[in-house]
Amino acid sequence: MSSTQALKVMMKSGTTDQPKIKRKPDHSGYETPLGLMPPVTTVLSATSSPESKAALEAWKKRTPVEYQKLGAMRGTWVHSACEHYHETGEWKTHLAHGGYLESMKPWIEANIVESVLMEAPIYHEKGFSGTFDNLCFCSEWPELTLLDYKTSKRSKLANPTYLHGYLAQLGAYSLGLQYTYDIRPDKGVLCIGRPTGSAEIVTIEADELRQQERNFLRRLDLFHEQLSQAAQAA
Repeated sequence: MSSTQALKVMMKSGTTDQPKIKRKPDHSGYETPLGLMPPVTTVLSATSSPESKAALEAWKKRTPVEYQKLGAMRGTWVHSACEHYHETGEWKTHLAHGGYLESMKPWIEANIVESVLMEAPIYHEKGFSGTFDNLCFCSEWPELTLLDYKTSKRSKLANPTYLHGYLAQLGAYSLGLQYTYDIRPDKGVLCIGRPTGSAEIVTIEADELRQQERNFLRRLDLFHEQLSQAAQAA
């Protein structure tokens, strides 16, 4: 039995070898075998560039709170619809998905051959945790692929600066997969749903995925430095 097959059996059977990782109800962290750890997204948000933080604050100021919440919920709905498709082969669509899901469907249907593991938690001894979207095999290449679904009203390809956090997130999940399940993906893909037109697809090879792992670890070090400085100032 291959390592990926063993992983699927373990997760479905709920054996004692399965790591005990539980997200807190308020999504502020994960209880792991090594204790409470912050989510990958928290680490990346805290260590984003001043320009990115300023852009986020500007967006919050000009966007009504109800629309901010709607955007977050829509992302969750789209993720759930994709997971349902990978499990059943059928799309579960709703008007609330807008055009985002429709933009993603053609690429997903044409490229995803088999999902090995979806929406599974990870953690790492260096102090982070999270839940990745999809570990899968694709039709155009043989490598085990780490796939992350996103939705965005604005093009991310038009301003690659916005991709830095997304790519570092792939690096974090890759590290977590290696530590938690002893599985190392060798390709990473971002599938970014858009309200109209086609989804934006970003693919990175093994060397770039390893680089993104290192990028995330640097940001994790910065995150821990920030926590230490805050504790000393308190």
